[in-house]
Amino acid sequence: MFTSDNQQTALDALSAQWKECKREEKEANVKRLAVEKEFAEILDIPEDGILKVAGMKIHTGYTRKWDQEKLLKLQAEIRAEFFPFESTLKENRAVAKHVEKEFPDLWALIADALTLTPSQASFSILPPPKD
Repeated sequence: MFTSDNQQTALDALSAQWKECKREEKEANVKRLAVEKEFAEILDIPEDGILKVAGMKIHTGYTRKWDQEKLLKLQAEIRAEFFPFESTLKENRAVAKHVEKEFPDLWALIADALTLTPSQASFSILPPPKD
């Protein structure tokens, strides 16, 4: 990508500014975690629930991960109205790319079920180039 000297100067300045913001964000995150630890030491925070105190809302809980193979086996044994799970198809992007490239007619059928929504740009710091 070709950039003029003015553009490069602006890009360098924005990059430096972004890196400083990221450094400040990490520092603030460390401080925030320390404050949260102090809250936990003072309060009787429930393992799973919401505690409202001092203008703060503290929400705790668990991340739930289910063994999909076990659930699929159980699904056949439990009446549908008592099975508390829905099945969701998840794209295997590598296979999808292959089908899209090698089998365009098949991909046209599949792609009809696809909705693309632009994602927010993600920024990160590149490691310095090795000499």
